[in-house]
Order: sequence, then structure tokens, then C-alpha cells
Amino acid sequence: MADAVVSTKTGLALEIYAKTISSFERKNVFKELCTVQTITSGFMHRFNVMGTGDDADVTTVALGGEIATSQLSINKRDIIVDRTIDSRKKIDNWERKSANFDMVKTAVEQNAQAMARKVDKLILNEIDQTMLQPQLLAEDGSGKVVQDTSGVVIHDGLKDADTEVRGDAILEAIFKAGSILNRKDRTDKQRYVVMTPELYADLVLSKKAINADYNSGNNGSIKDGNVFKINDFTILTSNNIQTLGLACQDENKPLDGKTLSAWVLTEDVIGITELIGLNTDEWEDKKDKCYYVDVEYACGVGTLDPSSLVAIGYTS
Repeated sequence: MADAVVSTKTGLALEIYAKTISSFERKNVFKELCTVQTITSGFMHRFNVMGTGDDADVTTVALGGEIATSQLSINKRDIIVDRTIDSRKKIDNWERKSANFDMVKTAVEQNAQAMARKVDKLILNEIDQTMLQPQLLAEDGSGKVVQDTSGVVIHDGLKDADTEVRGDAILEAIFKAGSILNRKDRTDKQRYVVMTPELYADLVLSKKAINADYNSGNNGSIKDGNVFKINDFTILTSNNIQTLGLACQDENKPLDGKTLSAWVLTEDVIGITELIGLNTDEWEDKKDKCYYVDVEYACGVGTLDPSSLVAIGYTS
């Protein structure tokens, strides 16, 4: 009979680390849609921030005149690491021995998923704040960096309409969001739409979204329950989108009391300063007669460019 496979402590640590990373990346939606800079010392990183600027006047060249210098609106923004997020699971020694290493691996995966949701919520809170910022103040004291404001698209709630009609309305809203970004010359970055699962289900059931008459090739199917791209936007979903964020709560906010259903953005909108990448640890505490599995992450989040953000909302 073959010998039983026994996990060594080194092997277990590697397995836990790999499990942590894969679970975190699988559950985290918004972190991949941001500009991330990792630092090895200190507590902040300086990001380039670009404003709207002024075009140079080149019409005088034909007359032999001098080209006017444009007033480029470029500055810096410091994003400080202001928090360490920690998720720790305590496993009773008896439970651990009974379940061997399977319980530890399960705890690691759950910790990583909880961390991913926490990071997504931090980023979403900053995105919500970005809707309220018409311009950024340069943190080096050199004045304001004037930027275009965020955009808003409202589609009819169509509360009593059938699913297909609602899906068509969402598809139309995505095209309108694309027009807003095109008007601002935001055409050089990959665009994303992140929506609630309910909204995504309506979109999949829109014949225009996946029908070959409108979309050539394989852009999703009802059988598989997916749709990949609309108007060159990659379509994603998140359970963490708040239907009533700061931008929706009163008539002075951009969404004017409407219900938020999706965010449109590029990676230029939010910056993340990462001090401690996803870090995992596991140890036995003989005094407490238990086993600990710990996941840690330290970052700072800030707005870089409001102009690349569009909120899609609907009337209830």
C-alpha cells in the first residue's frame, strides 16, 4: 500500500499563500480597474494628475508667427496609505486536528474573499466621492488642477416593462456613457462597466446585447448567461455596488435622487498606493490552544481623474 501524503509545514504555507492570492483575485473586481503603485518604504506615492489644459494655437505658423504655448494642466497628487486591513480566523486545535489541513485551507479562502470585498468597498466609496469632485486641488500647494467633471446617464426605470425592454434601455445607456467619454477625448484606455447582478441579467436577456444581428462573433449567450462587451466596454458585475451612495442621496447630488445601477470608468479614475500587498500568515498558539490564519493588506485610495467616470442611474 502506498504511503499517505502528509503536508509539511513548508508545503502547507505555500499552499495557503497560493490559495489566498487566487481567492483574492477572483473575488476582487474594482482593484484591477485602478492605477496601482506599490511602495517599499514610506507611506505615500505621488501620482501624475492631468487636467483639461488648453490647446496650443498653431494657426499662426502659416503666417510665420510664433506658436502660442499651451497652458498644460499637469500636476501631482499624493495618495497616502492610511489603513491596514486585517482578517484573522481562529481555529480550535481540536477542530483543526479533526479536519486535518482542509479546515485551514477553507479558512484561508474565506479570509481572502472577505479581504477582496473589503478592498472593493473602499474603492467604491472613493468612486462615489469622485462624483462630487468637479476639480482636484494639487497637494503640493501649486493650485488647482482643473478637470472635467464626472458624467451621469439616466435611463428610464421601466419598472413595469418586461426584461428585454429593460435590457435594451441599459444597452442604450452604455452607448450614451461612451459618447460622454468620447466628448472628453477619453479614448485611449480600456473602458469598463461594472453593474449590479440584477442589471446584468436584464442585459443578457436583451436580444440586442448578444444577438448575432447586432454583434458579430461570440459576445455571450443566454445558455451561458453572459455578455462580454458593449460599445467596446468590458462588462463586469459586483455585489458591492451600493444602490444609494452619496451621489444619489439628495437633490444637490449628481444623480439627483435616482437609483445607481452601474459605474463606467477607466483605470485613470482611482489611484491606489499599496504598502503591503496581500500577505498571509498562519501559526499555532499553544497558550490559547488554537490555530490562527491571518490575511493582511495595507493601502491608500484617492481620486486621480473624475472625467473618466460616468454613473448610470435609473428612475424608480
